[in-house]
Amino acid sequence: MTNDPISLIYKESIDSTNLEARRILDTFRSNAGTGAELKDSCTEGVDSLSANRPFIVVAREQTAGRGRQGKSFYSPKGSGIYMTIALPTGEIPSGVVTLTCRVGIAVSKAIDAEFGCHTGIKWVNDIFLAGRKICGILCEAVSGEGGKPSHILIGIGINISTEEFPDDIKNSAGSVISGQTESKRTLMTKEFVQTLSIRIYESVIKHLDPSYNPIADYKERSVVLGHDVIFYENGVAHSAHAVDIDEAGGLVVRLADTNELKTLTSGEISLRVCE
Repeated sequence: MTNDPISLIYKESIDSTNLEARRILDTFRSNAGTGAELKDSCTEGVDSLSANRPFIVVAREQTAGRGRQGKSFYSPKGSGIYMTIALPTGEIPSGVVTLTCRVGIAVSKAIDAEFGCHTGIKWVNDIFLAGRKICGILCEAVSGEGGKPSHILIGIGINISTEEFPDDIKNSAGSVISGQTESKRTLMTKEFVQTLSIRIYESVIKHLDPSYNPIADYKERSVVLGHDVIFYENGVAHSAHAVDIDEAGGLVVRLADTNELKTLTSGEISLRVCE
């Protein structure tokens, strides 16, 4: 991993930090052979970006935030942190097959350290607090020359002080400091957003260390293990009981109808924990 200062691109508002990161990488590719550097007027504290170094795009609002399986991610202005970490694949140690688990743990720990709370993880990598989702994570690969992945984009959206949500998520979404005083909500300054995004990045890099085995931490933070769940595979609902997390980060469930064990991988599967 590089120890150089991370390049940070700050936006007050953007359609999607993941989409902005993709546009930057497209610019790198179009400028191939010319130094692969991009000057950005919105980059603060860093004069240029380089295609072979990580960078962060962070915003205080997304107008077209993206979640898993093509879903939108509600990203109102001034009450959340919406960021994408762009990691060149060379920055990810070989053999790290548990990327989503590692990122989930890293973000969960960073939130806990910042706000003095104890968050949990709903498989695969939604972050929960007091039974409500306060953070979503989306990992995407970006292809380079020859069709091989050149970067991994790690999109992270955290509801810090959001109070009102759309009808379709108002019963399941929450915030880190929801319901607290107005003085605490004034934390959501530009400087705070930038500082916390860098702390989250540093936590992610720490947890990508190949000597770190994330499974024990992941199990300890799981809000799924030991619960009945409904998972949807190819549009079909299945009832099961969550019994374990395997060494690759797969969720091991016992099917309700056959009592057989099945290991779920992220893919197109969605999961609901039964009350």
